[in-house]
Amino acid sequence: MINYISIIFMLVFSSSCDSTSINNIRNAKFKTQDSLIGNIQTINNDIAIVKVTKGSILNSGNQVTVDLSVEEEITFEVSDKVEVGFTGEVREIGPPVGIDTIYVKVIDN
Repeated sequence: MINYISIIFMLVFSSSCDSTSINNIRNAKFKTQDSLIGNIQTINNDIAIVKVTKGSILNSGNQVTVDLSVEEEITFEVSDKVEVGFTGEVREIGPPVGIDTIYVKVIDN
């Protein structure tokens, strides 16, 4: 019975959240510690390889794997200049290096 109540609560709560609220929840759970700027080189499903042009992550590598699924309402394209917020941790040694993506946004050239 408690499981059913929990499920109903989660459904009601999730349907009342817009994308801004979801991003705020995500950012509260995974506080952005660092960011980078770069250009998308390839996209495969929801994963992009970004060539980094600015950011301290350049100490670890100049290509990074970015999870685009964190931004469901944006359609990304190869060559887009993006800002990527992440937890600050580099998970994998590359190239490309891996990060825990918090947000991705397209920025002007």
